[in-house]
Amino acid sequence: MNDVSESETKHMAETRKALLEDYKIALARWDDAAKTALTIKGWLVAGSAATLLTLAQSSLNEQRQWLSIALAAITVIVWFLEALWKSWQHAQFPTIWKIEAYFSGSYMETPQIHQLYSRWIGENGGEQFNWKRCFKEMKEPFVYIPYAPIIVILCINACL
Repeated sequence: MNDVSESETKHMAETRKALLEDYKIALARWDDAAKTALTIKGWLVAGSAATLLTLAQSSLNEQRQWLSIALAAITVIVWFLEALWKSWQHAQFPTIWKIEAYFSGSYMETPQIHQLYSRWIGENGGEQFNWKRCFKEMKEPFVYIPYAPIIVILCINACL
């Protein structure tokens, strides 16, 4: 009987250690996605500033229109790219929550260890990419606010 309890104790300790490793990986993924989103925003700001300066100095209306349309299209693509990263980031949340809840004692079921990808796919309804989640992220203020003013300015500029 003592061997069983010692074996169970060892298994629980190993499980906790593995869950802690999974937790660290999931948090690192969360942070990496946040850093990537900020990098994407930085690219857009730099590119937009350069293009808007070029537009301001351009005397050819046709050139201004095409540059405006091209930058607006690029802005929409970058907006989508950030939403994609955010959707991937937020897909990590259930894993992080379950592991935190397990360690705090408020989640009694032991999360599966070393199943980060499988849990992520499960959160996406069995798909590697979830379009609904991505488009939902595009509508979040912290995602669309940097892009909307640029698109509006460029559309106005293209119409002038």
